[in-house]
Amino acid sequence: MKRITTIILVIFLSCWRTCALGQTDLSAQVQLYPTGLIPGVKIDHSISTHGRLSLRLGANIFDHQDLGVQEMEVGSGFGFSMGYQRYLRDDFTGLHLELKNDVWWNTVDWQTDAFNGTSEIVVLQPTLNLGYTTFLGSSFFISPSVGFGWEWNVLVDGEPTGQGAIGLLGLSAGIRL
Repeated sequence: MKRITTIILVIFLSCWRTCALGQTDLSAQVQLYPTGLIPGVKIDHSISTHGRLSLRLGANIFDHQDLGVQEMEVGSGFGFSMGYQRYLRDDFTGLHLELKNDVWWNTVDWQTDAFNGTSEIVVLQPTLNLGYTTFLGSSFFISPSVGFGWEWNVLVDGEPTGQGAIGLLGLSAGIRL
């Protein structure tokens, strides 16, 4: 799995490097969901007059409470996101849709009435996000978003843990380089 991830990142960064258009945004982003928090650093780069590629590195911090497979599931992990954004306007402001996929390497501490343990999981999380980008000054922007998707635990070392539908509220703040 790490070899596939490395290949995907190399291809993505090679494509990014060869893009002739020059608008790049660097931002801090946080996404909230009912049982967790995803903070990260994000880079968006234009590849056409309305399209952008995005890459995010981040953390996934969660407490599934009683919504997981086990009675208690608490954990965290690190990962990345790759996505494509489509803006309505050619200046990359206003409404946009983003289709992205996150990959998370999470450690989950779980507990039931009789047992407790730790599971190592790899999660795929494809989502569709609707966002709105606006500038506060010449280069500083904010971009709230709402997203919906699904979490799949594709590799599990240990007992199974929660997965399924996910809703996200997000906020990015950054600069256009």
